[in-house]
Amino acid sequence: MSAIKHAARPQSALALDGVDDYCIIPHHSKFDSIKAIEFMVFVRSYNDSGSALRINAFITKRLTGSSESELFFFCRSDKRNTLIISWGGLSTRWDTGYTIPLNKWTRIVVQLADGGDRQLVVNGEVVASTTTPARALSNSDLYIGKDSASAQYYTDAIFKYVRFWGDSTPIASYNMDDCEGTTLVDDDATNPIHGFIAGATWRYYQPVKGVIVG
Repeated sequence: MSAIKHAARPQSALALDGVDDYCIIPHHSKFDSIKAIEFMVFVRSYNDSGSALRINAFITKRLTGSSESELFFFCRSDKRNTLIISWGGLSTRWDTGYTIPLNKWTRIVVQLADGGDRQLVVNGEVVASTTTPARALSNSDLYIGKDSASAQYYTDAIFKYVRFWGDSTPIASYNMDDCEGTTLVDDDATNPIHGFIAGATWRYYQPVKGVIVG
């Protein structure tokens, strides 16, 4: 679905419905050197009513039929919807103990330290860390809002931006303020890695209060 630009509403973000919406970014060798991932998200629900296990995937980069070398940011209803992070395979999965709050803009940063240790930074504050080292990632495409390995784990959330960092410079930066189209635009002017938006719609919010208005 193409989005419509509203000049009177300059602050926009991309809404995923938790049913079949997602974004896909093709693999590029630049993603082999990711040192940090940053995103601003407004989680609308975890869709976890009932007894069935519910998984919500925020960012995924993993191969079909294998958890080896996966990048997987997700939460599980049977784990209190705490953010769980794989960075290089099943053995690197880390339950951070932090649950992204509902109906509130939250800035998430996961960064690698020397030796592959990881830190979770929320709204500028370190809230968790692990000494379980990260490992190399797969060469699969990267998805936002669903599992990259199959049609599952869709997330009901609104994303303001998703950014991938190297040691000190951005690898790719997707600022979701274009307000139109189905291309997920990488702001890198010299070697961009543009993605594709599948089904998601543009939404608008008041930048001071953070209230979704359209």
